[in-house]
Amino acid sequence: MEIKRTYEMSVATDRRYTIHRSTLGEQMDCSECRSAMITAAHAAVMFGVSQRTIFRHIEANLIHFAEIVSGAVMVCLPSLRDAIDRFPATRQLGE
Repeated sequence: MEIKRTYEMSVATDRRYTIHRSTLGEQMDCSECRSAMITAAHAAVMFGVSQRTIFRHIEANLIHFAEIVSGAVMVCLPSLRDAIDRFPATRQLGE
């Protein structure tokens, strides 16, 4: 007689990001919510999504953003986090 066992495992994670502002590079706060903003490239790495995903959220008016003089796009961290949490399928790289 063969005994079969099934195991179920649940894992919960929580991420915390610390952003240290330096005297180098562009720094700005979101004009809508006064939170820190970072470049779209840095945000993509931080959240594990492609830059294209971030630009799609910008085009859909889901996140706060600003374009700076150098041409870089700055994104608001809390609004990006909320958009990614609302649409978890966008967390995959390599779209």
